[in-house]
Amino acid sequence: MSYQKLIDFWGVDNLSRAKAEALKNINISEESKRFLIEIGLPRKLDLFYPIEFSLERDTLPKFEINKYLPKKLRQTYQIFKQPIIIALEGDILGYICISELYESVGGYIYSVGIFRDRIDSIYFMNSSVLQLAEFFFLYQNYRF
Repeated sequence: MSYQKLIDFWGVDNLSRAKAEALKNINISEESKRFLIEIGLPRKLDLFYPIEFSLERDTLPKFEINKYLPKKLRQTYQIFKQPIIIALEGDILGYICISELYESVGGYIYSVGIFRDRIDSIYFMNSSVLQLAEFFFLYQNYRF
């Protein structure tokens, strides 16, 4: 899918783009970095629940995964390293994060749901930023 097709669909002013400086020390592919800087992700989406991307920051926040995990599970979830938050999921307290674990394919994208100060769920979403953007495009374009 062409980048221009995504820009035309969402509208240039409706895309949230990352600052190059914010991605400088994040270990994801150059293609994913370039995509987040030049194209971005839609500011607001209404999938099954509202999602808000806010990438225009000087630094992208890290998700403190250990804060929400019982000690006995912390070792298991170290595979996520220190995930970077790229979106908030509206009606539930949740985040869409990029893990640097699979940086060669652009960053492992997953959703983390929080309930009563504990991680309630972790769902795989996509294996790259571009695949996530394409999914959002296809879902919004064909759902009606």
